[in-house]
Amino acid sequence: MKRLTNFIKLPKILPLYFFDIMILIVMGIEVLSLFFSVNPLKSRVMIVFSGVAILFFYIARWLFKNKKYTSRFFHIGLWIVLAMNVFSLYSFWILRNTLHSVEWYSFYDFRQLHRPFGLISNVWYSFLLLFLSCVLCYHYSVQKNKITCYITIVTLVLNLICSFSRSVYIILIIISLITIVQFLVTKNNRKIILCLLLPMLIGYFSLQDDCNKTLSLNSTISQQRSIKARIDSSQKSVQLLESNTLGYGAGTYSLVNSERFEDSDIPFTSFAPNCIAQLFVEKGVIGTIVWIIFFVSLVFYSLRNLYKQPNKNLFFVGLIFFVSFFLRELSFSVFLESVYYQLLFYIGVAFLLQYVYKNEKCYWNTHINKIFAYVIILVVAVILSGVFLKEKYAIGERVNSAITAWDTYKNTRQEIYLQQANEGFKKSKELNPYDSQIQFFYWITEYEKGNRKESLQAILHLTKSYPKNAQYALQAFLFLKEEDTTKAIDYLCKAVAVSPKIVDTPFLKTYLKKNTHTYNLFKEHFISVYAIHSENPIVLAKQAKVLSFLGLVSEAKKKLTQATLLYPSLSYMWLNLYFITHQELYFKRFVLLEYGSYFVTNIEKYPRNFFVKKIDNNYLQNHYIPKYQSWYMTNPNSFLIN
Repeated sequence: MKRLTNFIKLPKILPLYFFDIMILIVMGIEVLSLFFSVNPLKSRVMIVFSGVAILFFYIARWLFKNKKYTSRFFHIGLWIVLAMNVFSLYSFWILRNTLHSVEWYSFYDFRQLHRPFGLISNVWYSFLLLFLSCVLCYHYSVQKNKITCYITIVTLVLNLICSFSRSVYIILIIISLITIVQFLVTKNNRKIILCLLLPMLIGYFSLQDDCNKTLSLNSTISQQRSIKARIDSSQKSVQLLESNTLGYGAGTYSLVNSERFEDSDIPFTSFAPNCIAQLFVEKGVIGTIVWIIFFVSLVFYSLRNLYKQPNKNLFFVGLIFFVSFFLRELSFSVFLESVYYQLLFYIGVAFLLQYVYKNEKCYWNTHINKIFAYVIILVVAVILSGVFLKEKYAIGERVNSAITAWDTYKNTRQEIYLQQANEGFKKSKELNPYDSQIQFFYWITEYEKGNRKESLQAILHLTKSYPKNAQYALQAFLFLKEEDTTKAIDYLCKAVAVSPKIVDTPFLKTYLKKNTHTYNLFKEHFISVYAIHSENPIVLAKQAKVLSFLGLVSEAKKKLTQATLLYPSLSYMWLNLYFITHQELYFKRFVLLEYGSYFVTNIEKYPRNFFVKKIDNNYLQNHYIPKYQSWYMTNPNSFLIN
């Protein structure tokens, strides 16, 4: 019992070093930015996550003062990391075998299907790079379980080779170069070099074609799309910074940059293309400067003091840790979005700083109660933000209440519910002008109230601002079809060209079947304007879907075949090809891409309608659901249009 008491006993005096002061400043800036956030509900959650991660940093810093506890912590962590890596390699092997079963022998085009533990691949490989640094820290400091360390490093490198990520490959090459320089200086890391280079060579020669595609950097369609998206997002971030130099608040990157995700082709993600773009948008000028000073000073003081250590291996491990982290963040930003990634980063930092603190100047010896007072002030500030920003915190609830009122109106036709919906959407769009879907809902209620001219112009403005949003284009068609048939048909063609699956909705099927004149105009206009020659496989696949619906099966098959050769990872392209050719192989490919390996190997256990879902009239709103969940931390109600 006495040992346990000594273990949990905190010192009365806590020495604060430069890094500690910078962390406190960073957290102070974060809490202050909450009052300027355009979405304080999400910002509060992200700030609390950051606070938890920093609290864990101080716990780890205190824990690592005791070598025995450090050894136990890293020993347990080492086995956990090894188990996770083995599972990841096993899932990769299963997926590769499944790909072979449907006659696909290149993994590169389908790498996004590999999602260990439910994490998207880019996030998983960011974790693995930090795991690699932490294992090296354990190996060179504790110097126990060396065989387990070597095996873990080998599995980590094999997993990273299987990422087929350009930035991961570049980082691996840089890590290898650092370890070679380390060998020239220390003469004692031959086995580590072997553990890094051997799996890299084995992985490369086993997956040579896929690795060569990755190393080509900009030769594939997916690489070109990725680079273009990153450039566009970075340019938009600079524009947003110029518009608001104070920043938009933690966790708001995807909201204020939502213009990109109004494209029905682009799946929603809350991750920024790089950390600089995210800092610009969320932290503003002052916040970005503070964060950069924090990171630069952390690297400078850490490496300077680690270089002074008798064990020079620690300097190189620190260099690998920071190079891996910052290069990865510059290519795919995870740190500000994932509390678990922050925890892992701060564990590594706490471990490295135990050596730095031995030589670093102590700026302030303060009593623990003063630190507690600071923490209490931050907590009170977060609570007060909930009082002063109460309306902004409740945007999600307000939107859902308005949707409920609208749906009740559609079912009962009572004007009081229409008025409630209209007022709810109006207030919501004033509180959050960056969510264009709320504006869309508002103008539909305005149209229903009789304000048709202004509502029509507002919807047409949305279609102009977001030309690849199928829902806005379809609504423009619904508003115009009685007034200007020619213009309405063009908007219908735009909607269908962007999201062809809407031709399967009961409303559009019934409408076109009943209105043969509209159907003929739609068919003629789509073929002449929207079904022209294209080299873009996504466009080809979409054109084929609509042409098949219009009865032009041979032309549809030709376009689908061309698209499959250019970009085989489009799932519904294979389903549409199956409907035309009735080849079972194509259906299995669709199931693999849409549902995963398990369902392909057990496909006979499920009826076909389990995989081929019916498209309802609210299908286009599915694009909004993940945005709403991310921004307002709840699920949206279904907004009835027809």
